[in-house]
Amino acid sequence: LPIGEVATASRQGHAFDGQYELEDARYPINLLCVNADQTPVLAERAGPDFFADRYSIGWWWWEVETFPERWMGSFDLLDEVWVGSRFVADTLSRISPVPVVHIPMPVELPEGIVADRAGLGLPEGFLFLFSFDYNSVFARKNPLGAVEAFRRAFPTPRPGGPILVLKSINGEQFPEQRDHLAAAVAGRSDILLREDYLDVREKNALMASCDCYVSLHRSEGFGLTIAEAMLLGRPVIATDYSGAADLLGPGRAYPIGSTRVPIGAGCDPYPADAQWAEPDLTAAAEAMVAVVADPEAATARGLRGRAYVLEHHSAQAAGRRMRDRLQTIRRRRARGVLLAPADSGRPSTTFDSIHALLARGPVRSNRHRLDPRRWLRAIALRITRPQAAYQREVDAELSVAVTYLLEQVLDHVDHRDRVLDERVTALRRRVGETARSTDGTSKPGL
Repeated sequence: LPIGEVATASRQGHAFDGQYELEDARYPINLLCVNADQTPVLAERAGPDFFADRYSIGWWWWEVETFPERWMGSFDLLDEVWVGSRFVADTLSRISPVPVVHIPMPVELPEGIVADRAGLGLPEGFLFLFSFDYNSVFARKNPLGAVEAFRRAFPTPRPGGPILVLKSINGEQFPEQRDHLAAAVAGRSDILLREDYLDVREKNALMASCDCYVSLHRSEGFGLTIAEAMLLGRPVIATDYSGAADLLGPGRAYPIGSTRVPIGAGCDPYPADAQWAEPDLTAAAEAMVAVVADPEAATARGLRGRAYVLEHHSAQAAGRRMRDRLQTIRRRRARGVLLAPADSGRPSTTFDSIHALLARGPVRSNRHRLDPRRWLRAIALRITRPQAAYQREVDAELSVAVTYLLEQVLDHVDHRDRVLDERVTALRRRVGETARSTDGTSKPGL
């Protein structure tokens, strides 16, 4: 169900099928496709009846390894969280009091996409492409990294030589960053900035028009443009970190190594003291040179990348995983072994209780504010803080491991039940066929 938000200009061509209201929801399972920051907003708008007696799943994205404390309350509104990459699954599993399930992100494009350089006003020559939205945090998308790598790979522009196209939107909302990028490409006729909105057909034609897609990001929840380029068979050069690592494998892309660096201030909503990747721009430059020098090898990698996306990120692959998980939820609800509703006041298993306590952390007392022992205790805690932090990390990992083992046990039970159901069904069918054969209507099945 649409929640009534107005799509940005770049999404106006993606309409919802049908017109519904929240009151029309009538199924026993909710799937809320809003992130953690907006989950409370949706919950307030929907009202308690929307959640009553229903199993609610949130589909969340997040791009760095540290999850903001201010959003932890969003878990309380859900029974489960689905995520589209292993990176997000690992990040949230460390702190989530509810199950976190990896569902492969489906990636699809319409048939008949063709390159159209002339229609898009693009020159001939080997074309590198990177697309980004300034709203997605300029430093995280890191177009300056792509510019610097291209400069190192091809120090001097030459007629008919390689071209780098940087396609962006919403730059007018970030004039300082926009000016910074313009300054970085000044004097380079082989680096083109495109800031206009494109409709869906033009966007796809632009991707099809490139010879290689580049994304030297610092972190991605998944990396949709990377996946779309791979689906079109284009070779990809990208930072081998975060959600994009699901896509970049040996022989099917040009993964670029990185080091971890602090995010720093000015990159909200990402915590300044968290970390993300700093890609190796020298390695990226070498990859750019290699792609231009050996286009046949690059094409071969692109085709292997396409095969991988078709196999692992099709709508069918994602749908099968969703179906299996929903069937598991229904079976476990029938047994009463799922997490209890957030407002029930009791966890349904010991494992849930441990996981919730670890996610909550210690509760501070406000008593004895003037007690000198409080200050002595604070000093002692400061001294032992490194050990305490280490213990919390160990506890969190143990909690994840125990939860994983519980999931494995339940999956085994589910599998056993399915096998037994199939055998019972087959036996009933056999008995029925035998019974019919006694009156001459049919012969026993063998």
